[in-house]
Amino acid sequence: MIEVILTCVISGIVLLITAGTGAYVVNYFRLKKQEIVSNANDILNLKQSILIIRKALIIITKAIDRQTEKAHGDDPELSELTRDLLRHDEEDKV
Repeated sequence: MIEVILTCVISGIVLLITAGTGAYVVNYFRLKKQEIVSNANDILNLKQSILIIRKALIIITKAIDRQTEKAHGDDPELSELTRDLLRHDEEDKV
């Protein structure tokens, strides 16, 4: 009689430990997945910001080119130089 009760109690304890450990593992990987998704979103936002900054840089260099040409009469071609530098930067990353 005591053996049956003891067996049930031990089985319950083992089941409780197994269920708790399983829940902990599932929760751990769920949190890791959320972190990965959050990091991927941050990376996407950074890439979009970099693209906007690159476009702004080209626009600014074109404006400087126009002003330099008006003031000095020569074309320094800063916008072409900027494009080449950005292109080489992209090729280095790939």
